[in-house]
Amino acid sequence: MGLLGNIGNYLSNLDKPGSFVKGEDFENYVSKYMFPDSDYELIYRTSSYSQNKDRFATASMKPDFLFMDRKTKKQFYVECKYRSDEYRKDEKLEWTYPEQLKRYKEVSKDIPVFIALGIQGKASDPEFIFLIPLKNVNFCGFYDSFLSKYEFYKRKPVFPSYLWSLEDKI
Repeated sequence: MGLLGNIGNYLSNLDKPGSFVKGEDFENYVSKYMFPDSDYELIYRTSSYSQNKDRFATASMKPDFLFMDRKTKKQFYVECKYRSDEYRKDEKLEWTYPEQLKRYKEVSKDIPVFIALGIQGKASDPEFIFLIPLKNVNFCGFYDSFLSKYEFYKRKPVFPSYLWSLEDKI
């Protein structure tokens, strides 16, 4: 990207809250590295902050991405969350709030939902990555002992066989 493109990106982010910039950076990481086009077709992506600022789309209340596994044709959602350690409370990492968890649980009755969680580092290149099936989540916070079961490799694609094995993991 040239100088003008960089300036354009900078200007478009001036009125955007920092949490939205980080969220979009992490979503781009997840789409590029974890669920590449070679293995996964992108069917849906939530609207950006800029789009929702003018007129909120209720579809934005769904998880961030809907992908289709190109091999099996199975569809699944991915909700992306980037957190720094400032979200830790009482040894738990808070990843969501009750209303959002309830919404995602409703969605997961029809289509599996996975949480891609990035912790520390930068949103565009987190220090730690986790991929968690929502069906195994009942709370808005994660303890390290829970997260350790779902740690994933940095900058690596999620193989479809691994993804679907998570659905069987309890």
